[in-house]
Amino acid sequence: MKLSKYEIQTYNLDDVGVEVANVKDEYLEQFGLDHGVAISKALSARMQRYNLKGLIISEIDGKKVKSVLEVKNIIAQKHKDEDISITLVDRNRQKREFVFE
Repeated sequence: MKLSKYEIQTYNLDDVGVEVANVKDEYLEQFGLDHGVAISKALSARMQRYNLKGLIISEIDGKKVKSVLEVKNIIAQKHKDEDISITLVDRNRQKREFVFE
């Protein structure tokens, strides 16, 4: 059975320390984007300090993401010891890339 992008609404990026969620196109447009998932909450004390809720993850490992299911599939293909590269778009529409080891 294959899941559609609507059957999985949130996903924990445990190695990064955040939960991501699907968002509507109107929300993405506020960031000047047509793709991405929102950070819905911080899972670690370290990530809670950065006020990331609502920011957009537009790419993981250089691949554009459009849904939580795509995020899950990218992460599932990685080996446990591989780095994860995240492109984050902030409230000022600034893109920043972070690498999590």
